Amino acid sequence: MSVVKERYCQNKRINAINFKYNEVKFVMKSLSKINALANEKSYYPEKERKSLKVRKKELRKWLFQHKDLNMYYNCYGQDVVNCDCYDDYMPFYEFVKLRREQLRLTDVKNKSSYEVLLQDKAVFHNFFSSILDPKYLTTVIGNINAGKLILTRNLEEFEGKYLIVKPVADDSSSGVRKLLYKDGLLIENGVEYTVNEFVSHYSNVTALIELCQEQHKDLAALNTTSLNTIRFITIMNQDDFDIQILASSLRIGSSISSCTDNAGSGGLSVSLNESGVLSEIGKYYKQFGTITTVHPISGIVFAGYVVPMYDEVIALAKKAHSAIPQIKSIGWDIAISPNGPVLIEGNPDWAIQHIQMSCGPLKSKIYKLFQQ
Repeated sequence: MSVVKERYCQNKRINAINFKYNEVKFVMKSLSKINALANEKSYYPEKERKSLKVRKKELRKWLFQHKDLNMYYNCYGQDVVNCDCYDDYMPFYEFVKLRREQLRLTDVKNKSSYEVLLQDKAVFHNFFSSILDPKYLTTVIGNINAGKLILTRNLEEFEGKYLIVKPVADDSSSGVRKLLYKDGLLIENGVEYTVNEFVSHYSNVTALIELCQEQHKDLAALNTTSLNTIRFITIMNQDDFDIQILASSLRIGSSISSCTDNAGSGGLSVSLNESGVLSEIGKYYKQFGTITTVHPISGIVFAGYVVPMYDEVIALAKKAHSAIPQIKSIGWDIAISPNGPVLIEGNPDWAIQHIQMSCGPLKSKIYKLFQQ
């Protein structure tokens, strides 16, 4: 055996040992969290719940079987007696592994260069601006790079209007800020900044500046303070490039103090059927609540509520995905303006647990679509 080959085999063995060590370490650390997870409140208190002993047993079984702590055990309703879909939910790490395998099967070099088309919000907008009609995209005013403001539009055009500033590489809502531009100042929650003062806060972050997106009256009726978007999952057949829909849900802000609809900001997620009609139940992340059948601010009942222009949403998501055939699956965030759907962002690393939270078990459908 050559020295190079021997060294390669040795490194491979070391990597395998390190992986196994980290896996065991993760399992042992997760075991300590099972008691608290089993004692969390049920999302379905009206139904008979499994005993605490059984809940702990099932959580341990899931952990050892899938090397995954099932943080959504109660949200999925797996804690309920006679739950007939316990094994139908896709474990997080099993899904991540499947997605990586599919990416490796794609005959494309430098795959990460295609993912950056989605992961960087500025690159995302520039790329799709060359493909889509401007009406399908947000209005970008400029960006902040290393503490310097680079404008593509004159700020005075947006006097008296709200602007959105968001980090280009952050896939959460934590860095999103909504500001009013008035009399040459940027105003956020009553605090006034000169443009230079505000820009100076972004010395180490690159951020995109957009006009706050106007939304369709039917979505604004649910909650006027947040941009309520559709999370739409598309999966592409790598043989004939046919694009299928895995699932979709409407994300709705539930607070008057937040301009985003993310579940991590206290938002709700409600599943949509193939016609764009809401289901009965909206779900929160567990730190914000459990389930509700009406919006906590507007009082609108979810069941039967129709999302406008849903056929156009489907067409936009499919057209956008067809532009990046190198990526098997994409989670799209799509708003609906008075004139039609607007592409907010796309996520190559979309979270399976979030879409299953509202849409139910997707394991069999995922395997079916990923194997095409």
